[in-house]
Amino acid sequence: MQVRISSNRPLMAFKGIGEAKAISIAAALELGRRRRGEEALERQKIKLIWDFFGLDALKIAAHYEIHLKEYIQLEKLDCEITGFEALNDHQAIAFMVVNEEAMIPVRDALKPRRGEVFME
Repeated sequence: MQVRISSNRPLMAFKGIGEAKAISIAAALELGRRRRGEEALERQKIKLIWDFFGLDALKIAAHYEIHLKEYIQLEKLDCEITGFEALNDHQAIAFMVVNEEAMIPVRDALKPRRGEVFME
């Protein structure tokens, strides 16, 4: 945790703002800054990816997506985006998009091959 300590003198330059009021204003600004940082973390989404190779890679990826949806229901995850796609004739992926705070438990349970920041 990082705490900024700065002088309250600039705030105290305004008429009617003493040291106590300046400290209160600075504390409120700090709380707002921290809350804004928490919201940014909540909004970040991670795309977890599983790779499949071979002639049946696309069929396997499509089937794996079914299991991903079952896992989402079972664990009651706030996750709406899953899918699969062919990368070439012999490689396909299945994926799910999770909030950053859910990423570690899902990663540990399902062992995706890789992950990336999801941009909508």
